[in-house]
Amino acid sequence: MNRQKANNISEDLLGEASLWHARITDDAASEFVWQSFTEWLEADNAHRLAYNEIEELSLELDILAEPVERLLGNKSSSPQGQSDTVIQAAWRWRYRNVWGGLAAAAAVIMLVIANIGLFNTPEVVTQEFSTVFGEQRLVKLDDGSVVHLNTNSKLEVSFEETARRTRLVYGEALFSVAKDRERPFFVSVGDRKVRVVGTKFNILRHGGKVTVTVAEGIVDVSPDAAGESVVSQPAARLTAGKQLVHIDGVMVSAISDVNADEILSWEAGVLAYDDAPLAFTIHELSRYFERPIKIEGDVSHITFSGILHVRDQDAVLQLLEETLPIKITRNDGVIIVTARK
Repeated sequence: MNRQKANNISEDLLGEASLWHARITDDAASEFVWQSFTEWLEADNAHRLAYNEIEELSLELDILAEPVERLLGNKSSSPQGQSDTVIQAAWRWRYRNVWGGLAAAAAVIMLVIANIGLFNTPEVVTQEFSTVFGEQRLVKLDDGSVVHLNTNSKLEVSFEETARRTRLVYGEALFSVAKDRERPFFVSVGDRKVRVVGTKFNILRHGGKVTVTVAEGIVDVSPDAAGESVVSQPAARLTAGKQLVHIDGVMVSAISDVNADEILSWEAGVLAYDDAPLAFTIHELSRYFERPIKIEGDVSHITFSGILHVRDQDAVLQLLEETLPIKITRNDGVIIVTARK
């Protein structure tokens, strides 16, 4: 790299690049680490310049390390938990032209060998939170954010130094995200990715469909890096009162205005409907019932308006049967809904 260009790169950015280099050169680096590195690398041309400089330095360290390792008898073990101080010191020395002296270079290599553990990927612990049918769970994350998990849901959390990453594997969750402009908050769900800084929003993943509803603030919904091309599908920006519905594998998402309070009524164990098709109502109820609910026959002409208290499943079924022209039976562990003749 041209030395003049390298000198224009900030120390903070070079330090960040050195951490990424350590992560992706670890044999245990996961696909998630590589995807995150690619996003960082492509976000700014300055990132590429910084990483190229760190990579060049690493190659020179490798060349100089070989004779020193032989001299030390290949003793490269070190205690765990070392910081990135050595590699940052190495590139600082480089810009002060210390690399011209063999003694100084050997000293750097000996420090690197003695602290070889610093090149290992910092361990990112993944936490899992889940609920069973009919259960709700309130989870407080390390950054102060709060996630309310609805019935039959699973959330994975992997916080890093530069980003807060979560994944809604299935189910529904209401996120109240603590503001931290230095570490954006991401939620991967299906082939979509939601990005926020601090806000309140709800995500439902059920039946191959993702629904994002914003109660406060702003969120951006875009294709996940592992899915469609980000270039072909730009991010959709949602503000309070907006809802995005996306079907997995479909290029276009639908955005509409909604009453966020009604969507979030599930927090109180309540589902509210206004002239909703019975098939849609049953589809939503199926997330709360461990026993499958099956519709037999044509019920397209039947709609439901009212409030269902899903914490009492027997009462829900009784209310539907009493207020709608339907019959509900239980057969071999299956709840069957049919229209009355």
